Amino acid sequence: MKQGKIMDKTGILTRINQRRGSAAIEFAFIAPLMAVLAAAVIDFAWYVNRFYNIQQITRDSARIAATVYETSEDAGTSSVQAAIDHSTSVFGGLGLSCNAGCDVDVTYNNDEFRTITVEVTYPHQPLTGDLLALIGILNGDGAVNPLPSEIYSTFTMAVEVQ
Repeated sequence: MKQGKIMDKTGILTRINQRRGSAAIEFAFIAPLMAVLAAAVIDFAWYVNRFYNIQQITRDSARIAATVYETSEDAGTSSVQAAIDHSTSVFGGLGLSCNAGCDVDVTYNNDEFRTITVEVTYPHQPLTGDLLALIGILNGDGAVNPLPSEIYSTFTMAVEVQ
């Protein structure tokens, strides 16, 4: 394309189409960095959402287990099962697959102060795969994803035996 000269309002001659194509080159430099930044934001939001859901499952399961009516003789047997049943049903309700190796551990402590502890471990898979490993490469750490590979939550609640 032929470049021409035009006169602007001040009377100075300027060249038109002088910077044509520089925007495409600048975009080519910035686009990969913006893609990695967008992937980081999406994966972090995905992780926070999953983390919140796992914490909510843990708290609700402990609350359900603590409110199960039991006598002194059968203390802990039905409340432990109630916590496990509740957590697995909530996993399914939230669309979280428990087949991928999630672990629900419920412990009933029958000391002088009775408690029930629910621990949930859930494997976390990043939404964008290993794209965030590029951040580790850029930091010089190697191909390491900055988010943890599993989510762990624990909650202990007091139990009153009737």
